[in-house]
Amino acid sequence: MSKPFIFEDYIPINRQILFDGKISINIPVDEKDKAQLNFTEKAWYKMMSLVAKFHSEVAWRGIVEHTDKNIFTVKDIIIYPQKVSGAYVEGDEQFLFNNYSREERNVMRLHGHSHNDMAPSPSSVDMSHRRETLEAIGRPFGDEDLYVIFMIMNRSLSIEATIYDVTNNKLYKREPAFFTENNGDISLNILYEDNEMEKFIADADSMVTEFKPPEKSSKKSSTPVGKVQSQYYDNYGIYGGYYGFD
Repeated sequence: MSKPFIFEDYIPINRQILFDGKISINIPVDEKDKAQLNFTEKAWYKMMSLVAKFHSEVAWRGIVEHTDKNIFTVKDIIIYPQKVSGAYVEGDEQFLFNNYSREERNVMRLHGHSHNDMAPSPSSVDMSHRRETLEAIGRPFGDEDLYVIFMIMNRSLSIEATIYDVTNNKLYKREPAFFTENNGDISLNILYEDNEMEKFIADADSMVTEFKPPEKSSKKSSTPVGKVQSQYYDNYGIYGGYYGFD
């Protein structure tokens, strides 16, 4: 019989437990030890569509393939009946049991939901759900691959993610950040299915640069006020007149 899962036993891979049970300071993590959370193009667009469609919270499950020790690939997204509000979601778990086989449910390892316009930090309700989910799966035994992924996304594409790799006794955490930012133990990647989309994103990345306003000069400008207004009007046409520059 497997030993029950104890939530507090699992700590980030860049933390250490002190003798009194408290968490110590961060320990650097080598890049090769970080987790890769990949999304197929279909899975990514489905998640984006759900977050864009609903102003309330919305939950989903993700079909995941654990392709390597620290590589997890979300292949598809499953939506199921749920009751939602602006800050709450209650999913019909029984629907999943009634409509999917044990084998199908076994690969639904991603538990995701949105926080619409709020920060994607897990609430106390979210943490209770995570605790219940983890304690239900038990500790690993034999060759069974036990892991669970939790993820929260908001409409600004800020994402929080946590991977509990029970089999390998690892916890990977990504603090809330824009999805392209590397913020923690998890890197997020989209697996584009054709070269056209990948090339389009690469071209955009090379053409779009962040605007940095020029530094203000400490010297006092000698340009007359009327001249500045004239330049503004010349550059912006009727809008200069609208704001009084005529």
